[in-house]
Amino acid sequence: MFRRPILLLIAIFCIAYPRAHATAQGSSSVTQIVYSSNYWGPMNIFTMNINGSNARRIETYPSDQISPTCASSGTRIAFSSIFTGVTNGRRIETIDWNGANRVTITDETSYNSQPSWSPDGTRIAYTANRDDTIVEEGNEIYVMNSNGSNIVRLTDNDRSDASPTWSPNGTRIAFVSVLQVGVDDLNPEIFLMNPDGSNVTQITNSAAVDREPSWSPDGTKIAFRSDRDGNDELYVMNADGSNIVRLTTSSTYDGMPSWSPDGSKIAFVSLRHGNDNPAIYVMNSNGINVQLLTDTSVRSLFPCWLVIPTPNLITNGTFATGALSPWTAAATPNASDLVSRIQSNVLEFYRTTTSTSGAISQTTGVALPALTPLEARLSIGNSSAVRKRLTVTLEDANDPTRQQNCVFWLPASAALNTFIVRTYTPQAWGNLRLTLSEGTATGTGWLRVDNVEVRQQPGGSVVSTTCTDPNIPTAASGTDAANLFSNGNFANGLNGWYFGGDITYQLTAGMLEFYKTVGGAANATVVNTTAQLNAASRFELTLDLGNSSATAKRITVILNDGDWTDSQTCNFWLPGGTALARHTMRTFNYTVWNPVHVSIFESVSGQAWTQLDNVDLRRRSTLPLVGTECYQPGAALP
Repeated sequence: MFRRPILLLIAIFCIAYPRAHATAQGSSSVTQIVYSSNYWGPMNIFTMNINGSNARRIETYPSDQISPTCASSGTRIAFSSIFTGVTNGRRIETIDWNGANRVTITDETSYNSQPSWSPDGTRIAYTANRDDTIVEEGNEIYVMNSNGSNIVRLTDNDRSDASPTWSPNGTRIAFVSVLQVGVDDLNPEIFLMNPDGSNVTQITNSAAVDREPSWSPDGTKIAFRSDRDGNDELYVMNADGSNIVRLTTSSTYDGMPSWSPDGSKIAFVSLRHGNDNPAIYVMNSNGINVQLLTDTSVRSLFPCWLVIPTPNLITNGTFATGALSPWTAAATPNASDLVSRIQSNVLEFYRTTTSTSGAISQTTGVALPALTPLEARLSIGNSSAVRKRLTVTLEDANDPTRQQNCVFWLPASAALNTFIVRTYTPQAWGNLRLTLSEGTATGTGWLRVDNVEVRQQPGGSVVSTTCTDPNIPTAASGTDAANLFSNGNFANGLNGWYFGGDITYQLTAGMLEFYKTVGGAANATVVNTTAQLNAASRFELTLDLGNSSATAKRITVILNDGDWTDSQTCNFWLPGGTALARHTMRTFNYTVWNPVHVSIFESVSGQAWTQLDNVDLRRRSTLPLVGTECYQPGAALP
């Protein structure tokens, strides 16, 4: 049975279960479930999609982070952390959903736990023993401003008060206490009080353990845990304590309820899967349709729901002002080698025939932590009579080597259509920039761009980049091929491999090692084939990449035909000290490739060896592609 360990967790951690509400901040939002898990060792804060996918630790922390509570008015999470070196010391901290801006808001010499946000996000209720040194018996409920100031004590009893949770309208706080003389602490009841501690009302009255109150988003109901029928189960009652209905029926522990922002679901913790690792489940608010969300081989606790606004980080993305600003145009060798205009609220531009490069970009001033999922969405068209290539790059303007990009090919006379880049920041970026680079110096016709959006995408992948292309051709028929590279494992030395530019290379233990020479302008490791791929083929490139240096490297892989009139690109990021691991590129071609080439470029000069082995390219006629797809090690391939 798990009841006693859970009761111990309640006593030690003082669990809270807040709500998340939909907000009007930004034109878009994403709902996540926040929770604590020991997947990487200590209990740290994680987020996941509401179906359990894309679980992600928001930061690495050396000690336990417990009892996360989600602000219904924004993107902040409050939690309790164990302070190493202080007996029974726990502090309350707040942090952004993406791991940024962690702030400690209580002292570190007492027990502070169970934070609960007020609906407007300005105050936090919590339990503490700041006026008593007995952890389990001295807890009282306090309220403070969200920055930790103006602490006010709300309860003053000789028994423990715990589990404050604010009603959605902010007028009442539900909590757990033993106020009746002679009643054992193991039989607490649920009470309500005003936010100033007045007007205390008892709403449960049984000989059982009634704990963990959680308000429904409309404020009419409260879910809670009770063993009133002999086992820890979830119940729901009206906010005045009437009409108690049992929601779960299992042979073991169910508890820690948390309502979804729309009131249709309840996340909770259970042991119904049959081992001693608590896991997070979700069910309809009437108790049906129970679904497991987390890995049962580790402990996962304290779910709450967070609605994260995802405002557009781009200004004037519709060009409705009729002016280019704050976008900027640049070209080489001369600024005049990029011609641009705003026509009917659509950006149009092209490169002159004498240009060597040309791009339109916007620097946003937005700093992003490492591993922030991003989505760029834009309408692109081509009014010219020739095919054009556009590269969409998301990068750090403070260090443009830190970038991710997608390459899109636009047929002649292509109407505006929506293209999507889904990617992530491999490192912390100090200043997000979006760059649109034309790869074809035609001197005529227009690339057309409109409706540009870049948003953070909570729950998005941080191990893949996908380039959604609405012009992807219907897959050509044909049988899947064997490896098109005859020496991808270097069994025959460097036969079939070629090297260009400023590159140093060697064969070691059956793998290729190379790096860009210090001061070198460009480098390439190229393997040619005699293979041909028909137009509209779909194919998969896998290759093992490693990095023996202490510095992260960006490896750019380009698949192309012999004359470079058609190509596809993936960037792979290798942290310092990365052992050989499988990277995957799935893509397609528009035209016949005869022969097929693969080119591998390194972005960092003189930082020891990049390692390469087991290069394998195969036709995959049934791949369900959305465009070019780039997968780092650990990514789940569809």
